[in-house]
Amino acid sequence: MDKAKSIHQLNGDLYRALMEKNSKDVLDCFKRLPKDEGPLHIITIHKDTVLHMACYSKQRDLALVLLKLLPPSLNDRLTNTKNDVDNTILHEVATNNSMTDVATEILNRTPKLLTARNILGETPLFRAVRYGKDEMFKLLAEKLDRMDFETEEDRKASLRRNDGTTILHISVFTENFDLALLIAERYGDLISSRDSYQMTALQHLACNPSAFLSGCEHGHLRRFIYSCISNKARGSRCQDLKSDAKSRFRWPIWEALLEEKHRYEAACELASKLLESDTSWEATNPQAVDRGVPTKSISVQEKGGGSSVSSKEKAKVEPIALQHPDDKQGKTSPKGNRTKFNSIRNKETPLFLATMSGIPEIVDEILKKYPQAIEHYNDQGRNILHVAINYRQIEIFDRVVEMEMPARRLLRATDTKGNSILHMVGKKGKRYVSRKTRSPAIQLQEELLLFERVKEYSKSHFLKVFNHNNQTADELFASNHCELHEEAKEWLKRTAENCTIVAVLIATVAFAAAYTIPGGPNQSTVTRLQEVSSSKADARFYVFNPFRVDDDGGIWCNSHPYDTE
Repeated sequence: MDKAKSIHQLNGDLYRALMEKNSKDVLDCFKRLPKDEGPLHIITIHKDTVLHMACYSKQRDLALVLLKLLPPSLNDRLTNTKNDVDNTILHEVATNNSMTDVATEILNRTPKLLTARNILGETPLFRAVRYGKDEMFKLLAEKLDRMDFETEEDRKASLRRNDGTTILHISVFTENFDLALLIAERYGDLISSRDSYQMTALQHLACNPSAFLSGCEHGHLRRFIYSCISNKARGSRCQDLKSDAKSRFRWPIWEALLEEKHRYEAACELASKLLESDTSWEATNPQAVDRGVPTKSISVQEKGGGSSVSSKEKAKVEPIALQHPDDKQGKTSPKGNRTKFNSIRNKETPLFLATMSGIPEIVDEILKKYPQAIEHYNDQGRNILHVAINYRQIEIFDRVVEMEMPARRLLRATDTKGNSILHMVGKKGKRYVSRKTRSPAIQLQEELLLFERVKEYSKSHFLKVFNHNNQTADELFASNHCELHEEAKEWLKRTAENCTIVAVLIATVAFAAAYTIPGGPNQSTVTRLQEVSSSKADARFYVFNPFRVDDDGGIWCNSHPYDTE
């Protein structure tokens, strides 16, 4: 009991000294440690050793001293020492750029730690990338490249964790785009690697609009400051930009926007690098090109005739469309929605994912490198215009329509369910990114304006095209927006009621002021005007009369109802 108590007290003293970064007290406590443990003595309930905690708290000098005090006989134990999540000492060292000399000392003692994995299957190199430590990455990557692996697969396995996420994926997730670019240049084979969601790093980048300028919302002041920041070469690094900021201003908003601009430039450069190896747009749906559904005559509709597409043809098309979750009805669980969301993303190309997310930078870069990619159709038979309208990315829609020649074919195409681009307006808009809350009336107005806008681009003989549900674009729009229409009416009604209350209060004060006789009543008699000279009283009376007549006329005119649509 006394021995356990003394160990707890020793651990408490060590822990307190480490948290206070008191190296002297740590070394004093170190003398009381068992000689067969030394710096590998466990002091926390999560099995962290003294070295773990020294590296975790970024005490570089202390860590170097503790390593020197570690006898060579404990090198094998250093290799196998892990905490309860299987992080070795090197895993903790890898999360700090200032600990490169500590990492070098550890690897000189036991090189095997370079390929050690924690409970998630992460190597120290993976941890360095996860925390965006570029200097540590360069050191560990150089050491890893010098190692001899039995097979090429073993080398590749050291660059990914258990769930298939590679170091390139994790650098994109954490938005360390400078580091991601270094990884793409050093390990080019990772560009085409897929994670557990069967997605490449480029696909994930195409789902992150906030990493690009088009996805950032700036006020007038921030926009002005952003425009004043000088453009740097794409190869410049964040340190250069920071030194540029310090030489000019010590203004937080300036430095924040400088960081943001650098991040945006790095994201664009990374996208350009990843696109060089991506030709996913070649996998297109050949049956989707120029799939037109003829207009049904009114007589056929009135007689209850079926679709002009035969049941045999429809049977061929229907299963393909039903595989996509967008067109399925009914409620699903959150887990089901997440599964559907991932199934949409991993089936779509970076071109369509960037269109869905509203990232014109990636769309422009793809079409600049591969202009023929504009004719890509997905497994639903939808082209880039269908996708842009369905996700309400009007900026991308406008850019594609400006390309006159290819736009002609894209504008007249219908998907596997017979939906034209005008039908896509009738569908409820989908978005990958959240929008600011807007009233139902404003939303409905935007939808109506979009419908009229797309209608202008559609040829007259495509306006009455029926899809496989026997609906024109007008009918589909009306059926899908009836709920929004009711919400808009209810919102207008509530707004009018609230405005009426305020208007009555304002009108009460306004009319009281308007019909008060100039000069006011005499406070003593209440029946006479205040005593003023006759000339002033006459002047006020004659000036007041025209205003009173004008007010009466306005009230009379506004009391008559008028027609509204």
